Amino acid sequence: MNLRHAAALALVGLLIAIMIYALRPRYYLIVAFPEKPVVQLGPFATQASCDRARQQMSEILVSSEPLEKKGREEITGVMDCVSSR
Repeated sequence: MNLRHAAALALVGLLIAIMIYALRPRYYLIVAFPEKPVVQLGPFATQASCDRARQQMSEILVSSEPLEKKGREEITGVMDCVSSR
């Protein structure tokens, strides 16, 4: 394999890696409390990491005051993980 072929192969590999990265979906955590500004957090690489951030955010918001299960569900109800695709 000569130098020209090696350079072309390296360029094709680089372009494939860029395309895979660019086409991979990213996830955003959207928090929309009633009558408050909408907050967008992210990007997260996977749906699971977005869901973990959602859980942690709800624990942070309710840790200062003891809430029942209904209160926790209301807080997590205003949060959603949305894909960029």
